[in-house]
Amino acid sequence: MPEDLCTLPKKQRLEKKLKRFDEKREDWVSGRKENHNIASIKDEAIVLLEKLHAIGFKPVLLLGKETRKKERQCEILTPRCTLPAYAQDYLDKIGTFYEYLCEGMVHP
Repeated sequence: MPEDLCTLPKKQRLEKKLKRFDEKREDWVSGRKENHNIASIKDEAIVLLEKLHAIGFKPVLLLGKETRKKERQCEILTPRCTLPAYAQDYLDKIGTFYEYLCEGMVHP
């Protein structure tokens, strides 16, 4: 993606939400881990995928995580739908590429 597109100003409403989240990010993360409710956040993401699908989008969410063995693992979330075999194969390949991409990601 060209750098110009990445630096475009965001909508003010979203910018304020992100700023508020950044201010409490560490507390939020420790609270989620402490209360063991990370799965509920993933559940909310799945529901959001369903909502996006209902209004005509074709959403896919790629979640990358480092395992306890320090390996990268990708989980692919999609709305409830049936994919042809070739599409599932491509989605699996995208997941593999995403695992490599995650190696370069760092928190802001």
